[in-house]
Amino acid sequence: MALVAAPAAVPRARDRVRARSDRVGRDPPRLSFNNDQESKMTAYLISLAVAGLVAMAAADALS
Repeated sequence: MALVAAPAAVPRARDRVRARSDRVGRDPPRLSFNNDQESKMTAYLISLAVAGLVAMAAADALS
């Protein structure tokens, strides 16, 4: 049994698939840099990461 490749279909100009996001006008994302609660959480996570790195370095130095 031989497999024969069929020629590619020629796309028609009116057959166009578009995403829903293209159809609806969207506002740009709103960025907030002055949110105090977010900045406190960011500072907490950074300090937690630094404390973890210090703990790993101390454990490596003592072993």
